[in-house]
Amino acid sequence: MGNLINSLLTPLYSVPLPFKWIFDMKDYSDMINSDKNSGKIKDLEDALNGVEVTYSRWLVNRENIHTGEKPDRLGNYFRYFYDENGIQFYVKDALPIDIKNACWSAFRGIFVNKQ
Repeated sequence: MGNLINSLLTPLYSVPLPFKWIFDMKDYSDMINSDKNSGKIKDLEDALNGVEVTYSRWLVNRENIHTGEKPDRLGNYFRYFYDENGIQFYVKDALPIDIKNACWSAFRGIFVNKQ
């Protein structure tokens, strides 16, 4: 019985843990906080909310693919994230070209044209 209890309480250090990727991840919190603190993220969100209002007619006629609810949200069609080069912006191809261009204009107006 004692051996069983000891074996249950002994840590399994010999088991390889799949956590190497955690240590390989880079920390972009300084870039994220810089953009947040400068107000650029809020400016981007406000600009994209404006795009959503402008093109609400298209979104009202669409169903949200995640929830099945109407109207759809513009936020389902774009993403922003950080890598070693700073903020990255992605817009899905499913958007009509004029809405897609408006999203890109909002992003570029804040993160490319104003440094």
